[in-house]
Amino acid sequence: MDINDELESSLAPVRERLEKHILTTFHQKEMWFQQRRIQQSVKVSVITDSWGVWVTISPVDGESFLVSGRWDFLVVYTNRLGALYSGWSLTFEEVPEYKIS
Repeated sequence: MDINDELESSLAPVRERLEKHILTTFHQKEMWFQQRRIQQSVKVSVITDSWGVWVTISPVDGESFLVSGRWDFLVVYTNRLGALYSGWSLTFEEVPEYKIS
């Protein structure tokens, strides 16, 4: 077994536990994207594979961009999705401390 097969088999149980929730809760939804002190309203499109999630972020005004997270580094709650070490997250509610006045 090579390193890629080993990694894929270690990620499989995490994928099995999270994938359905991520796709049904976050795919094709309007959400708030946050990274560091930036927050903006976006439309989210989620694709999953054996490695993790690939999220296309489409801001209301601006170009779309892609963020990703490996299965074992995802932070997943009922209303929030993010990835450890990368600093991005998505939520359904605006976070007041991120709001620029």
